[in-house]
Amino acid sequence: MPPISPYTDELQRAIGVRASSICSLISELQGSTSHAKTSLHKAFALFDDFDDKVARLLLREINTAPDDVSLAPQLWKLLRHLTFVSDFVEKRLTYGDRRELSQALSDEISDELRLLGLSYYNGLSANRGDATLRLVIPSDGELYEPTLNYLGSCGLSVLRPNSRQYTATIRSLPGVEVLFQRSADVTTKVEEGSAELGITGLDRYLEYRTNERTVVSLIDDLGYGRCDFVLAVPDAWLDVSSIDDLADLALEFKQQGKQLRIATKYPKLLREYLFRRGINYFTLVAVSGALEAAPVAGYADLIADLTATGTTLRENRLKTLQGGTIVSSQSCLIGNTTTLLRSKEALGLAREFVEMLEAHMRAEPYYRLTANVRGASPQEVSATVLRRPEVSGLRGPTIARVYNVEEQDWYAVSLLVRKDRLMEAVDHLRDCGGIEISASQLSYLFKGESSVFSRLLDPAADSLEEIGGL
Repeated sequence: MPPISPYTDELQRAIGVRASSICSLISELQGSTSHAKTSLHKAFALFDDFDDKVARLLLREINTAPDDVSLAPQLWKLLRHLTFVSDFVEKRLTYGDRRELSQALSDEISDELRLLGLSYYNGLSANRGDATLRLVIPSDGELYEPTLNYLGSCGLSVLRPNSRQYTATIRSLPGVEVLFQRSADVTTKVEEGSAELGITGLDRYLEYRTNERTVVSLIDDLGYGRCDFVLAVPDAWLDVSSIDDLADLALEFKQQGKQLRIATKYPKLLREYLFRRGINYFTLVAVSGALEAAPVAGYADLIADLTATGTTLRENRLKTLQGGTIVSSQSCLIGNTTTLLRSKEALGLAREFVEMLEAHMRAEPYYRLTANVRGASPQEVSATVLRRPEVSGLRGPTIARVYNVEEQDWYAVSLLVRKDRLMEAVDHLRDCGGIEISASQLSYLFKGESSVFSRLLDPAADSLEEIGGL
């Protein structure tokens, strides 16, 4: 018989609490004329932190149900059914890990929902309504707020009615539905097809993907969330300062009949790295909480963890190793090429989305300078500005006639310069006779085509013909 799930106690407590709440809600709804949204909100509250599929389903019902319709009878039947959920879970605790258990629970509830005929359910992939593209982003952790801020800076502000909702929209891009998931689940959701696009850390993407052809990194670096996945050993290990020293130590442990114990949350990345560096004798210790205490607590000899500044490691008397950086990580955009290429509408929205991100990132280092310069002709003004081509724009200046009452020969000079050469370019325009010089930071800088979107299409160019292109 397979071992009992390590989450047994946690699951039983969670389900026990909900079973009690469900019974209370049944009593309240029995014979009630409660309106749809009120009833659904109460039911949603029982599941929004336990099973995301059921929570998303109930949330869609909340968003689409008329205010004046009572769903109390259907919910009464559904909730009565869920009072037996504790017995249901107990029967399946020996089948595997938490993910399998949650999927089994979701399947059971899904069957009941189908029988009840709730209006917007359509199998395990719930009806999208008007959405044709799904983007999944972190609902917690270090990337949650920065991701929302980043999308807002790209002109793609996420509208989330309240912090307890798992779905949101992007007003500037109708047809896109934003899903909020745990950071550790973003890659899985994209790979399984629950969402076409996702934003997560590069470290989590590399750790959790299982099919390199299905889920791909479209933009490796979005410019925020930087950290390093590193090996760290106790300060007391004076003779161990590099990855080569660690390799020697692992061999010594092996000769003594022992193995190095390394605590980590990223076993796949760590194992691949150690094998590449010739370290073959070690034991990985899975840890869900803080790793820094593992060496002091005695259940690991060293750790492999994420760090942005190294402060936490130093405060816990740990040091990084020379050559011990496993992955340099940051936020990235990932996509499921298979699901995207099934729909012309989804592909079109994906192109708009990735182009907005790409153009915003490309524009970030640039300013547009505009100045009025006096000259006899456009050719004369351009020749003067081009004396210093390094501060004369990406491909040269744009010259336009300025029409004024005095009918003097003035020309507007416009050019793009990098931020680090802004004042140098301003002084150059002054030397050219420029006055009224204005500077504005670019929001977007588009090129002839999107390199990100081209990479997305490349693995399955033949499939594009099947859906008629864009």
